[in-house]
Parts: sequence; structure tokens; C-alpha cells
Amino acid sequence: MTLPGLLLLGAPKCGTTTLAQWWDLHPQGFTAPEKEVGFFTVEWHRGLSWYAGRFAGAGPGQVTCDASPGYLYDPRALDRIAQVLPNAKLAVVLREPVARTWSHWCYNAALGIEPRDFETVLTEESADEWRTPPGFPIGYLHGSHYLHALQDVEARLGRPLVLFSEELRADPAGTFARLCEHVGVDVAPPGPDANVGRFPKDLARQQRLHRLQAPRWPFGLGRRLMAANLAEASPSLTADHRARLEALLGPTLDPLEQWLGVPLPAAWR
Repeated sequence: MTLPGLLLLGAPKCGTTTLAQWWDLHPQGFTAPEKEVGFFTVEWHRGLSWYAGRFAGAGPGQVTCDASPGYLYDPRALDRIAQVLPNAKLAVVLREPVARTWSHWCYNAALGIEPRDFETVLTEESADEWRTPPGFPIGYLHGSHYLHALQDVEARLGRPLVLFSEELRADPAGTFARLCEHVGVDVAPPGPDANVGRFPKDLARQQRLHRLQAPRWPFGLGRRLMAANLAEASPSLTADHRARLEALLGPTLDPLEQWLGVPLPAAWR
């Protein structure tokens, strides 16, 4: 069976889609067609043969990749990875946590799956960061608390390669070269950026289309309606919400930097 040699563990809205696409363009790389296979979290019951089938299209000698950000926050998934893929190369992409939190909410709003406005999210998660709607694997604040997740990875699988979203944008070639060297393949140029964020022109309409299961409508009509309701860019975070997020997430930066042993990108400060 062909099983992944590379796992991109997360975090959500930090650049794993872009990195997975670059990996698929690499002559020695292959990314699963769905990118986020989710085997070790939600598809475990399907078995290893099913998982291996996601990489059946890989050519001889190619290093296969599963880019599933949910693995980073699920200790049970990490235990399963340690059992099945103890020698896989691991990489994690992190983003300045305030920007990541906001981007994650905007992304779910664009899909129509987030019923709450951001003010409600902040109020609820400030009181309990584990409080999420049904079907949400992690809260937005919890997803931006990186240190505990990285320590869980280290305890089970050793230290992963940690990359930063800001470096993906500022130095894509150098950042992708670090991943290539980490995995042990030839350094290759990166590809284009992927998964550029967009936001609904009418948030209530997007939520309504999701409730009506528009993505399942025949002939792709629902998907086209949802796509037509998206603007070219996400809105900016308000000053008040930014200040509240900085108060909640700022204290996590120094312990994270100490664990990493390298300075965080300047944009994080």
C-alpha cells in the first residue's frame, strides 16, 4: 500500500492548501486529490486500504502528501498517526493568531456554515473556547492556541517542521525549499498562491443556501449561486475586535516563541 510520506498537519487558514498544491506540482511530490483526506480524524473507520487508495495515482518514487489541518488538534488522530505512520515527515504552517482567527471565521461564513456573527463568537469563546456549533471540530480561539497542539505532536511524533504563513508570502521559494529539504527531495520552485479568501456579499443568503443544502443541488446550480454571492476580498477586522483578540491571544506568543527557539515573524508582534 502507498501511504503518505508527508503530513501537513495544520493549522487551518494558514497556507496548507497553498503548500499542498505546491507539493503536487513538484516532480517528486503527490498530494491526495481531495487534499484534506481526514483519515485519522473522521475517516478512520474506512480502513488503511481506503486510505492508501487516495494515493493510488502517485508515480514511482513520489512522496505522497495528506494535508489535513484537523490532525493538529486531535490527540486521538496523533496517536493513530504514531501507530500507522511513525516515520512520516511532519510539517505545520502557523499564522499570526489574530489574523488566523478572523480568516477562519470569514472562511466558514463564506461556506454558509457559520450561523453566528463575529461578536457572538468572541463573546461565547471568551467564556469557553471549546464552545462551538455542532459539527465544528475546533473553536476559532482554540485553533489559534498553537503551543499545546505542537507539544502534543512532539510528545507522540517528535518535532515537526514549523513554517509561517508570513514567510510563504514574503519568501515562497525559500520557504518551499525548507519543506523540500525537510522531506529529502530536490528543491523545486513553488507554484501560485491558492485558496484566496473571499466573503459573502449577503451573509444571510449564504447561510440560507447552506441550510437548503445548495451544494447538493443538481447540475451545480447551488454551488454557482453560492459562488456568485462571494466578493473578491474579505472585510477588515474592526479595531475593537482586533484589540479583544490581541488581549486574548497575545499572552500565547512568548511561550510559543520559547518553545520554537526562533523569533516569531515581526508581523506577529
